[in-house]
Amino acid sequence: MSVVQAKGSQGGHGVIFENPLLTNTLPASAQADSAALATVGLAGYSDDDDVHYGGWGSSPFEKSDGTLVARGYGLDAYYSSTTDMYGNFFIGDYNYNALETNVSIDNKWRTGDFGKSIIVIYADGKTIYKREFSNATPVQHVLARIPSGTKYLKMRVVQSRGSKGSHAVIFENPVLLNKPVSPILKASQVKVTKNKGKADTVSVSGLGKTDSFNIYDAKGNLLGLSSKGATTLSIKQVGTKAGTLYVTRTQDGMLESSKTAVSFKGE
Repeated sequence: MSVVQAKGSQGGHGVIFENPLLTNTLPASAQADSAALATVGLAGYSDDDDVHYGGWGSSPFEKSDGTLVARGYGLDAYYSSTTDMYGNFFIGDYNYNALETNVSIDNKWRTGDFGKSIIVIYADGKTIYKREFSNATPVQHVLARIPSGTKYLKMRVVQSRGSKGSHAVIFENPVLLNKPVSPILKASQVKVTKNKGKADTVSVSGLGKTDSFNIYDAKGNLLGLSSKGATTLSIKQVGTKAGTLYVTRTQDGMLESSKTAVSFKGE
């Protein structure tokens, strides 16, 4: 039983758990096959003052929507010269294919010029999630696919400081779990259209109403992410020369599929 509080001018609440009982009256709930990274434990970090668990000392974690966080990791630069922070977790003894968490800038460091933060999650050095956050970025739900045989996960924050300092970043209760993988697309479902003088387009057929798709270049950089149900995505320039794009599908509640290679012609 845990209570997380943001104190007011007169202090905090007193909370009572009246006569808690264990009972067989209700059927037991099925337990999900999962493991919180907090139970796995940190295997390394940039600095022991950069990585926090459960709060910033006496101050609670607070997501950008104002919600308090009882469990999770926070990355915040202890030294003003620090711009790169990380926490490593050894998961080689576990057999899970997904990491689920909510990522947010702490609400207390969102008013004024705090620069930008790039949040990256790695599996044995391979990027499985990456996004740039600013003051306006809402809480992001992350469900990232972990490659089979992964030994280490790394949660990393790279910051460009603003005039008021830098962000503090929260990873809410990151959990390892098993999820089904979305079916892979066929190359015949994907059409790349090159347009002179305007954005190129990538269209995908045969998608469900809640499906989305991602487009990557040959180096693995994310070029575009569709909204759910969309079948066409515009990209400023897929390349002036002939090349290859890689497209994935994500279905509701499932992991991103493996990549499908799609060739396109040069201009």
